[in-house]
Amino acid sequence: MVGAGERRIPDPQELRSLLISSEDWLMSRILSYAREHGFTPPTSTPGEAWRVSIQGLTESLVAMLDERGCDLDLTCDEDVMSDSALEFGIAKARLHRSRGVSLQMFLPLMKYYRTSYEDLVRERIEDRPLAWKYRDVIARFFDRVEIGYVVEWAEVAEHEALAEMQERARATTDVAERHDVEQELRASQRQYESLFHNMMNAFAHHRVVRDGDGCIVDYEFLEFNEAFEEMTGLSAQTSIGRWATELLPSMVSESFDWIGTYACVVDQQAETSFESHSESLGRWYDVQAYPTGPNTFAAVFRDVTASKTQEDRLEALIAESTRELQESLDALAEANRVKDDFLASMSHELRTPLNSVIGFSGMLLSGLAGELNEEQTRQIGMIRSSGERLLVLVNDVLDLSRIEAGYVDVTVHEFDLLSLCEQVTESLRPVAVTKGLELIVRYDDLVIPVWTDEDKTAQILLNLISNALKFTDKGRVLVESSMSRDGMTAFVRVTDTGRGINPDDMRHVFERFHRTDITKSLKNGAGLGLAISRRLAELLGGRIEVASAPDIGSAFTLVIPVRHESAML
Repeated sequence: MVGAGERRIPDPQELRSLLISSEDWLMSRILSYAREHGFTPPTSTPGEAWRVSIQGLTESLVAMLDERGCDLDLTCDEDVMSDSALEFGIAKARLHRSRGVSLQMFLPLMKYYRTSYEDLVRERIEDRPLAWKYRDVIARFFDRVEIGYVVEWAEVAEHEALAEMQERARATTDVAERHDVEQELRASQRQYESLFHNMMNAFAHHRVVRDGDGCIVDYEFLEFNEAFEEMTGLSAQTSIGRWATELLPSMVSESFDWIGTYACVVDQQAETSFESHSESLGRWYDVQAYPTGPNTFAAVFRDVTASKTQEDRLEALIAESTRELQESLDALAEANRVKDDFLASMSHELRTPLNSVIGFSGMLLSGLAGELNEEQTRQIGMIRSSGERLLVLVNDVLDLSRIEAGYVDVTVHEFDLLSLCEQVTESLRPVAVTKGLELIVRYDDLVIPVWTDEDKTAQILLNLISNALKFTDKGRVLVESSMSRDGMTAFVRVTDTGRGINPDDMRHVFERFHRTDITKSLKNGAGLGLAISRRLAELLGGRIEVASAPDIGSAFTLVIPVRHESAML
């Protein structure tokens, strides 16, 4: 079953797979239609014969979609017969005639097939806009099959029969035989008329009207079937023999050039297909027009107003949903901006009282305000420790807010990345010694000169290395620096033998305040270090890559351009 998803266009291979996998379903549906309508199969084994027909229809339908694309538009210089669906209809007409089967059975049978194929895509394709497009492709396909059939029977079989009968009429002097010939002619005419009027789609035959210069300026109605009457509201009794602009005077001012389009069909003797809105009739039509002579043409109409209305409704719903989503995004962006502005402006107000708490508690602990007993020392120590942790959190929140609000600039100058790695690593060595961990710096080059922001690079490295030490209980932390072969990119990889990250948590490691199951047991840290590091790396034109496995360790790699874009100006 084809699932719902993004808006897509009909795909020939997807359609082939759907039809082939649903062959038994189509067989069952078509046989059911046949029984309901009293259709008598042409063979004693209808199942096998119809299965072959289904397979032929499937291949012709897919071939037409593959040739024409989902719009199925034909340009004016294309041959009326150069189409898989037309060829299929012609071949079926010839096959029926060769078997002596009544040709009037063909159109009702095609109706069963058409309905079954349309039901299939409606039931099996959950993506509603895509299902409508597939139904449109199927409808256009069967239209063309019918046209091919009519071309073969009405223009070939009929002409051959008439020629043969007329020859027999001219060759005989026997009145009885002439009467038989006339009877056959009338029977043939009745068969054609039945075929003409039983077509599911509207069919009209026209003769063009030319001016003194030979230019086509109008067209005359020669004949049309009952479906055309129902679809357009025109009556054959009052319309045959009259000009189009006489019956529909407003058509000359419509945005679509009906007369010019049909003139192209006749003058260039080429078939065309199009979809247009008739403002005179207030309906949408899918039209296929093809030449029938130097001054005549036929047109097959299919009313697609319902599908266009459905499509417009879907488009309107999508537009409305998009508008509402955009409004929500705008409101969210505005709320985020206000929050960022508030936090950025509150930097001094939040940090100053915390620094005071930490300073005064430190002064008390030093004994400058008098000696403290053991309990007082413990409690004031807790105040100082809590204040320091809170200050780290406030600093992280404010730093991230200033970055996201766009208040952080990149200051570029040249420095040695290896020296910076050694400095940051050495500043954290006491932590490694306390935990009994190896802290190793490794590099192949003697120097890696970079042109970027040194302070922000240092902050990223400090966060990555301190995180590695925090989540490693035994083993080592390795800091490796290198440069790409082309000299354009620098890498700093921090690898640990720590707790690692679960696969489910990997996509969340850079989110703000995210704590994994492994890190929840730790008291220190609010989950902002990696979020800040990633945003700083992006400011430097780089990124942070991560690889990890539980109980094995993690590797975070800072990747930055050797020369920041502002250094290239």
